[in-house]
Amino acid sequence: LRTETSPPPIDRLAALWHALVPADGRAALLSGNLDRLVVIPHGPLGYLPFEALVTRDDDPPQYLQDDGPPIVYAPSVTVLFSLAERSAASTDSAPPVLTVGDPLYGPESAST
Repeated sequence: LRTETSPPPIDRLAALWHALVPADGRAALLSGNLDRLVVIPHGPLGYLPFEALVTRDDDPPQYLQDDGPPIVYAPSVTVLFSLAERSAASTDSAPPVLTVGDPLYGPESAST
């Protein structure tokens, strides 16, 4: 595990870039021709920030967030398609609402 004083695991992030993304996919992602990358992670890949993958092990290293398209995450393909098919909300039907709360957390909230 990384601590605040240890350097980022550049070699592991570079190895993950090569292991998770095929060569054709790497070339496409770095070409500058894509509008976005949609990531639908499965299992432990949900804990991996794909922006942190090392695309070039230079000094300083280059990360996918610097070299690639913007990254969008979705929990599943079903949710992604559902959101894509949904119509935009009408802005003239209701006034906008701003809700502000001041919740109390901790032991003092239980006594009030």
